[in-house]
Amino acid sequence: MYFCREKVVTAAETEEAVETLYKNLVSYLSTIEVLDSIDISFIIDDAELDTGAGWEGLPQLTNGMIYSTNTSAFTATSQIPVKMPKGGYGLLVRGYQRPGVLSATMKDYVNGTNNVKAYMTLNNKTQMLKHIAQGGTDTKLNQGGSEISHSGIYVPINNEAIAAYFNAGRYDNLLTLEQTAAKVMTIGVKQTKQVENDLLVIDGFKLFYYGVSDLTAIRDLETEQLSNEVEGYYNLNGARVSKPVRGIIIIKYKDGRSEKVFLRE
Repeated sequence: MYFCREKVVTAAETEEAVETLYKNLVSYLSTIEVLDSIDISFIIDDAELDTGAGWEGLPQLTNGMIYSTNTSAFTATSQIPVKMPKGGYGLLVRGYQRPGVLSATMKDYVNGTNNVKAYMTLNNKTQMLKHIAQGGTDTKLNQGGSEISHSGIYVPINNEAIAAYFNAGRYDNLLTLEQTAAKVMTIGVKQTKQVENDLLVIDGFKLFYYGVSDLTAIRDLETEQLSNEVEGYYNLNGARVSKPVRGIIIIKYKDGRSEKVFLRE
């Protein structure tokens, strides 16, 4: 019979192991030329906002998410502790803002006014978070919880309904960045000013790596349309395709220009 004792791991050994893990990850990512995407969210401290560990400036968390009313201006950041290799990155934030009393803000949005003051950040890039109306639906999701219709748009009004809308991807926000050199990355959210009677809800973060290539841009498949300026779409083998498809594609323009882009769903 063999007996073994559990090894006591010191804080220094733990830090060294984590540092080695990060270095191995960066080394691996640096070898990737082109791929659809790889989920590297595990390198974000508390990406799901369970405790707020590793974040600076977060508003108070409620049930594992930012759920804040009359939200004061703030900047919340989390820094990835190693230099990430050059390449394409995508930060996904699940969240939205209701910038004021629900009935008034829905009416404003339908009439063309978006008063959202909350943003997601990836290094020096920023993007406005979705207005509560942007994730709304024409009909109820019918997945439990309470939903209410304003101006013909159903939106969630309690935690159960919010979870259903999040799970359906209704409030996914994606910000992309092409990093040209290895550097430390900072992700976060911020609110530029206090909005009276607002509601800010953020449920978590994901980070994706798209690899290194001679890509010109990263775009959404659903927004890529054949315009009068486009001569045609081609795959990497040079064969013409009838319409844009997910992945790497070459777009040729009638003026002789061409570009290679990554189209994501």
